[in-house]
Amino acid sequence: MLGSYHEVCSSMKSKRFYVVISITAFVGIALWTLYQQVSSHPVDTWNHYSGKRHRKITSFSPLSEVSGGSWPVEKHRFLPNFFLLWDKEKSPTLSSYSEGNIIFLHHNKAGGISIRKCMQAVGPESGLNVSRNVFSYRYTAREFDYWKHAARTKQRMGLYGGYSFGVCDVITDGRPCSYFTMIRDPYDRAVSAYLYCSKNASKDQLCTALRASEVSVVDWAIHHGSFFFRQLVFNPAVCNGSYDNSPYLGNFDDFPHKFASDVIPCWFKHKVLLQRMLSEKERLDLLKHVHDNLENYFAVIGLLDNFDLTMGMLQHVYHVPFRDRCADTHKNQGRFRKRRQKIEADLLVAKLKRELLADPRVNASLHADLVLYEKAKQIFNRQKEVFKYLTKTTS
Repeated sequence: MLGSYHEVCSSMKSKRFYVVISITAFVGIALWTLYQQVSSHPVDTWNHYSGKRHRKITSFSPLSEVSGGSWPVEKHRFLPNFFLLWDKEKSPTLSSYSEGNIIFLHHNKAGGISIRKCMQAVGPESGLNVSRNVFSYRYTAREFDYWKHAARTKQRMGLYGGYSFGVCDVITDGRPCSYFTMIRDPYDRAVSAYLYCSKNASKDQLCTALRASEVSVVDWAIHHGSFFFRQLVFNPAVCNGSYDNSPYLGNFDDFPHKFASDVIPCWFKHKVLLQRMLSEKERLDLLKHVHDNLENYFAVIGLLDNFDLTMGMLQHVYHVPFRDRCADTHKNQGRFRKRRQKIEADLLVAKLKRELLADPRVNASLHADLVLYEKAKQIFNRQKEVFKYLTKTTS
């Protein structure tokens, strides 16, 4: 009887052993199969990933009762931040960044002109078909519609513009698509825009809704508000006049304005819609939505104060010689014939910034951009650490 008992126990242990081995083998095969799928289909994998991470906001008021649209307009088809998702196992799949379309979201008065010129200069030699500024505020909706039906080009596209966020969703050429941007301290940007628009009142859509030369820097900063935030919740249909008859845009009596032409800039319409259409709580929820997804939206986030380092990151991700050809090209110092003139200009900038910092109304108006700028700095520092590691190990 005892011998029989030991034989039974040995038999049960042997069966359990084979069961464990079988389960382990099954799990291993499943994981390997999944890894092969990820490596073979990087675009689908990253699109699926970004879609999973992209939180949705519901129960927002319609943009207009006729259209039934809602705020925000969701963006889904884009590659997330290259550096924050990098690791040794996933790095082979990230070649889709250097093979796909590149969209530069131009944040006004944050080094954007330098980057646009760089894209135009280095694009042809890098297999990048760099278009003109295809997202001007006058024809944005028409241009979005164009890219929905545009034929596949031989080369990947390089597009740019202040209203370009969302074009990855409409390009249908089958290539991967990603965004990058360069941003700046909101107070510094407000001062720069104020001084720029004081001299360019009718030449730039940034300057046409109010005349900077006729208002204080405080009024100007409140007028512009959180410009970057609005770029990230952009709806191209607002730009073509589709909602001009909406009750939300019936008049602008409660918004200081002095239009330099008959064309109302699209960013101003967005500002009015956000203020009138959403409650304060809904605007804060929308800000949290954008804040939580910032690292998913952009393959690279650059900071103007770290221009050359940003160009190095862009070169690494896109395999385009941004740093080699364009580093140190941004000189945000103005043209001064004498050293005294530069000193006076620096003193003026410092004075204007102190005025903004001292006024709580400005802080409230810039609140969304201040929150996003702090998040962007955190993302940038994490990008920098990974970039240093990658360039060290590959050099």
